[in-house]
Amino acid sequence: MDRIQTDMRTALAAQGQRWTRAREVVLAFLEGERMPVSAKEVFKKVRLTGINLASIYRSMDLFLEKGVVDCVDSPGGVRRYELSDRFRPHHHHVVCRECGSTQDVAGCGVKGLEERAAQSTGFKILSHQFTFVGLCPDCV
Repeated sequence: MDRIQTDMRTALAAQGQRWTRAREVVLAFLEGERMPVSAKEVFKKVRLTGINLASIYRSMDLFLEKGVVDCVDSPGGVRRYELSDRFRPHHHHVVCRECGSTQDVAGCGVKGLEERAAQSTGFKILSHQFTFVGLCPDCV
């Protein structure tokens, strides 16, 4: 069993919650993805396993609550999910405002901005997300 599943099983057991087949299938799928995916995209790929769309949404909400996944909002209100920085290198995104195509942008150039935000507000910054919105080559 991998580290992510072990962390989730431990966290759920501590709260008296079960590790379900739907959670296992969704998490395994996310581990194999390089780009953020929507719940509907996950459903299309795993539907032959008998996991329904409602279970996928519930799993995503739980993983988001537990810090296992991060959410990337796309134009039109589509939420895309990917493993959090705990499990993959920190990065940002560029999202097409027309088709919703999402790509990773390697690295992080906003560390200084994060430090200034902490100093000016008194907040202890725990994380940040930065998304560029534009038009992909297909939509230009």
